[in-house]
Amino acid sequence: TFYLSDYFNISSLYFKDVLKDGQRILRNMTPTFWVKNGSQILSDSFQPGEYVYHADHNYTGNSTLLEFNLTKALLRIVGNDTLRGGLVGENWTFNPNNFTEPFGRGRTWGYIEFYALVEKEYNGTVPGDRIIDTKDSVKDNVEFIHEVDGYGRTTSASAGLTVAPVRIEKHITHINGVPVSGPQPYQVKPGDNVTFELIVIIPTGNTEHLILKDYLPIPVFNVTYDKYGQTPFYDSQSNDTAVPPPPGHWSIASDDTVYSLLGLAPTLLVDSQANTLTFNYTKNIHYDNITELKVHIYYTLTFTDEPYGDLLDLANLARVQYQNSFQQITILHEKTVVRTNEPVLDIDKRVNWTNGYGNITSDGNLEDADAGDNVRFVINITNTGHSKAYNISVTDEIQSPDNIYMENLTNLTVKLCSGPIPASRYRVSIGPNNSTPIWLNVTFDGPLPPGDCLIIAYNLTINGNVTPYLRINNTATIVNYSSLPNGENFVNPESPPKDDAWVDISAPQLEKTLKDTSESFTPGNYLAIGENATFMFKVTLPEGRVDNLTLTDKLPKGLTYNGSYTINVTGFGGELPTPVLENYSSGGVNYVKIKFPGWTNVTADNDPDNNTFTVTLTFRVRNYFGVNEPKTGTQTKTDTVYMDFDSNPKQPLSSSYNVYLIEPMPKIIKSFSSSEVDANDTVTVTIKIKNKGRADAFEVYVWDYLDSLFFNLSTVSELSTPSGFTYHYDQSRGLVWYTADKVTNQSAWYVFKFTVRVREDVNASQSASNTAYVNFTSLPGVRSYERVREKSYTANIRVSDVKLTKSYYNSTNPYTENKDLAIGEEVTFKIAVDVPEGKAANLTIRDYIPPGFKYLAYQLDSSGFNGDLPAEQVQAPTGEGGILNITFPGWTNVTADNDPSNDYIYIYVKMRVLNSTKNQGYPNKQTKTNKVDAVYETGSASPATEDVYIVEPHLVVDKSFNVTVADGGDWVKFIIKVSNTGLTSAFDLNLSDTIDGSVFTLSSYKPISVQQGFFYSYNSATGVLRFYPDPTKYEDTVLNASDTFTFEFALKVREDVIG
Repeated sequence: TFYLSDYFNISSLYFKDVLKDGQRILRNMTPTFWVKNGSQILSDSFQPGEYVYHADHNYTGNSTLLEFNLTKALLRIVGNDTLRGGLVGENWTFNPNNFTEPFGRGRTWGYIEFYALVEKEYNGTVPGDRIIDTKDSVKDNVEFIHEVDGYGRTTSASAGLTVAPVRIEKHITHINGVPVSGPQPYQVKPGDNVTFELIVIIPTGNTEHLILKDYLPIPVFNVTYDKYGQTPFYDSQSNDTAVPPPPGHWSIASDDTVYSLLGLAPTLLVDSQANTLTFNYTKNIHYDNITELKVHIYYTLTFTDEPYGDLLDLANLARVQYQNSFQQITILHEKTVVRTNEPVLDIDKRVNWTNGYGNITSDGNLEDADAGDNVRFVINITNTGHSKAYNISVTDEIQSPDNIYMENLTNLTVKLCSGPIPASRYRVSIGPNNSTPIWLNVTFDGPLPPGDCLIIAYNLTINGNVTPYLRINNTATIVNYSSLPNGENFVNPESPPKDDAWVDISAPQLEKTLKDTSESFTPGNYLAIGENATFMFKVTLPEGRVDNLTLTDKLPKGLTYNGSYTINVTGFGGELPTPVLENYSSGGVNYVKIKFPGWTNVTADNDPDNNTFTVTLTFRVRNYFGVNEPKTGTQTKTDTVYMDFDSNPKQPLSSSYNVYLIEPMPKIIKSFSSSEVDANDTVTVTIKIKNKGRADAFEVYVWDYLDSLFFNLSTVSELSTPSGFTYHYDQSRGLVWYTADKVTNQSAWYVFKFTVRVREDVNASQSASNTAYVNFTSLPGVRSYERVREKSYTANIRVSDVKLTKSYYNSTNPYTENKDLAIGEEVTFKIAVDVPEGKAANLTIRDYIPPGFKYLAYQLDSSGFNGDLPAEQVQAPTGEGGILNITFPGWTNVTADNDPSNDYIYIYVKMRVLNSTKNQGYPNKQTKTNKVDAVYETGSASPATEDVYIVEPHLVVDKSFNVTVADGGDWVKFIIKVSNTGLTSAFDLNLSDTIDGSVFTLSSYKPISVQQGFFYSYNSATGVLRFYPDPTKYEDTVLNASDTFTFEFALKVREDVIG
């Protein structure tokens, strides 16, 4: 078959075909051709002269040459041998529908058809024999010789065929001689006889060096197995006649045509290492009549008793190998699958009954047992596999010979879950005896079917040697079982199936509680500082015994043992050794240890109510500051007791009890009705106390010492005292105090009030710190170990300071408003001095003159002052700024009449605003601060200030004409405006203007309007014009801020002016 590209034309069409060895041309069948050339279909048979069949096998390599001249044939039928491509000369576009297979390479194509015969054998020499076998092949090569646009081209192709290959089949046909069918895998078990078949189909009846090999899976199949009916396979073993053959034999099926037609049988080779059976045909298989031949072989093996897994799928792989004439090897594989059925034994050991009070767990273990308990153990061996188990042997390790804790093995039973076992089928051994058993062995011959179980049960009694926490571990182990009677042991000795059941002896119990305390006012487990507490330890032991039992009480810091303890064994069913007590410290912690040397025995009577005794210890809460600090809350103290004994396999048992320390905690506040006073004022003193703590307070004492230099101690008077308290006063010490027996915990405020007067001779600014106190005790009565808590509060009181007030009084410029001051203006400040009733020594008033101001004078006014004022001494500054000091030497006394209105003296200070660069009142006001303060021997007065503001006028002159262009002889009006853009008024305004005589006729001056209050003068010779104020009209000439003065006049332009 040939195809032509859509874009080319070809001609001179010639085909050269070579049939390779193994085939010959069928000369009695005329070759034909078929060509699609555009829309033309050209077809016909080749005529003589248009093709040539050369002699068979006379060409290179025993091949046959064939030649086809398609050009001649086309010229004969259409007169033209040119074939055109699908797109040549056409306006053609692609359409995929035109390119469906096999025409995808173009629309012009064609083929030549002739026939050849595959021969029985090759004509030439080959590596094997020359008979054509399965997997042999023959080929045909062709060259297509043609021209494209006058240039010669050659295109080649080839085709071939291969003889059908051998086919293989493998099946399991029989199990125990019974035919089987259906899907794989087949279920097989130990002892089963499994028959396999191998079938090889040879389609043409010819092949070379045929070998069949079966790889049998070990250990379930063994080619040399010699047990349970199988005999070993061996090399060159003859075939058996039976179908299926017995175990260890093979046979040839009746439909094996290689054997029946050719008489060929394979030779058996056995490889015990690889566990393979090989059937080897030592002669090539050839049959003259080309027909399909069959090889059909059976062989049987026994499923072994070797240990293997249950329900595992095993693939049994067979391989066929053969060669063709060129000795090329072909290998095929086929498999069968079996599913193994093996016994699998699981073991479960557990406790399933006890007459004691212990608990049997879900795992079958016994917890909380003790001496005297009778326990029944059950061993369950279950076959969870899919084949019977035989020769089952179970060993039970009951206990160590060095530690006998269980006695009297009784009620031994051995049975199947499905029913009883005849005594002849099992055997029991107990060592060394039933009274003190250490081990148990049970052997059962079997069978144990799948799903059934073997039960072994017996009773044991716990003896009195057990101690708390002891674990008695009892382990049962399967040491042997097989898949067939007396077969191989399935148990791996390194990891045999085993299970244990353990018996745990009950733990001792320890409980610590608070039995009682020494004080009735603390609730429950709350303890006050100094209080005694008695703890009780409740000890419960399991029946059995304990060696060197020890109770150790670890006291928390802050608690101390007071030497008192008791042991109560009433109702205790056992023997308790005489205790030994030790009180010691370690690492700053106190311990009390009670040891019971030797064995403590608890009677094994199965009565849990008589296994307990108690111990009591008494402790005291120490007055230990920094450690016992509950303050206003509670402080947890944990007291822990530990129980231990010799050979204890666990950590010491412990029990803790929390107590909560509480204590009274005072709080006190003191205040004066006024913290700032004058001489002879009456002051109310208030003291408030409360108990913020969680415990009641006892022996309550509140006191206050008064300052005799500040207060008149003869004037103290009780005002109010809370219920439950008693008021006391000692004038000689200035001590006020209150007493009470008790204040409840977390109380409300207790308020105490009394009055006292201030001394008449106190100094201004004199102060006093006055402290009040309160203390509580933690226990009633007087006890050396109680705690005293004390708190204090200091309140401060003082005589008033001298107080100053400074204010703007007046100024001399009527045109400035309020505290605005113009340059040159005089201003007066007023200083009010408030001297508290009492006295002040060397009182000095200091007035700080601001920069840019000059002090002028002062004036003192004491006309309303009720007291003695010394003559003042004045130190005045000169020049700008400075400090004005006015001192009243000695004592300034103010009468203590409680009338504050007559405690004042007044000072008036006058100063001037200087024309200084330090004063700048434009464009914004400038702030000037005048400060005054005062000092005296016992204090000082806080400064007082007053602000004033510097303001200035600012003048702007604007001159204009009524016209912008004038000719000679024209009159022109002059307009002059003076505006004040400053912050205050301007005075004594003088304005002058000089007329340009080269432009204007100086003699032509005419006034038009003059601002009211102003005169003018004009000199026509010089052209100088001046405006000045009229002294009699002063008010009209003051130019206030934001105002404007206007002046107008006219002059004539000179005739001869030059433009």
